[in-house]
This record gives sequence, C-alpha cells and structure tokens, in this order.
Amino acid sequence: MHARKRLGILFSNQEDASGMDPIITSVIAAASGIAGIAGSGFVTAAGEDAYKRLKAVIRRRFTTAEPALLELEAAPASEAPRLALADRLTEAGAAGDEELRQTAQALLAALLALRDQPQPPPLLDFDRLVAAQRFEISDVKAAGTVLRAKDARFEGEFVFRGVQQSGGQPSHGEPEKH
Repeated sequence: MHARKRLGILFSNQEDASGMDPIITSVIAAASGIAGIAGSGFVTAAGEDAYKRLKAVIRRRFTTAEPALLELEAAPASEAPRLALADRLTEAGAAGDEELRQTAQALLAALLALRDQPQPPPLLDFDRLVAAQRFEISDVKAAGTVLRAKDARFEGEFVFRGVQQSGGQPSHGEPEKH
C-alpha cells in the first residue's frame, strides 16, 4: 500500500484491518521505522526530535508501555516487541489519545521526508551480475546500499559478512577495510 495512503488510514478514526486502534498502529509503525534506521546516519534531526517527543509522551502518560518500547528499539523488525507495545498501549488506555496521535504523526512525517533526501549511490551497482563459484563481500563500511543488481545469478557460494552501513560517505567512494 502506498505510504501516503497508509498514513491516511493510520490517522483516520477507524480501526485498521487488524482491529488495532489507528493511533496505536501509527505509534508502532513510527517507532519501528525510526528504530530500524537508528544509528545509520540517515535519521534527520527532525526525526530524532520527533522520536524523543513520542518517547516522552509514552514515558509520561503510558508508563507501563515504556519497557515494551525499549524492547522494540532493540529489535525493530521483530513482531513480538510490536505486539507487546500494542498490548501495553491498549492496556494503558492509549487508544484514541490525541497527544499520542499528534506525536506519532509528526514522527511518521519525518520518516516520510527521508524518502526525499538524496541517498548515496550503491557501493557496487550492476545491471547484470553472474557469479560462478564464490562471490564474497566482507569487512567493508559503506554509506547506504552496498550491492544493487537488476539481474543477478549466483551459482556457487554467496558470502556477505562484516558489512556496516552508515550515513557518512566512505573515503574516495571506496569501501573502508577494518
């Protein structure tokens, strides 16, 4: 679903398809989104500030949900912390809370603004890539996407380890060895 359309659903007064309150859904989406890119160097100051405000609202008004938010920060791609946060917010009476809606909306808007930020080019960019025996990318630090291939085939071993992504530009556009 297109992100802007999804935002319309998140901030309507109707429950989403899962039956979850739209405000709680937006908090989960915003917190997962920002936690997933935290430390990458891609989060703007506006995004960081919006997340601090969301955390402050949760800490101040829905204190029993704060531990679940910390769990979500530690594992933003995991379903269990998302569900735990949704449960704690629901139990704490966050459904329909206007202040929580506004802070989540501000954070989602900051995340959507990241789409318009220029991104560094991929470290390795191929139209077609065929690797016969072994293809390895290891021990590099890159800004943004490491490998992009429109058509890729790996017939042997594919190794991708020790790769760190950050928001800073690698020196001379080359990977930095550790």
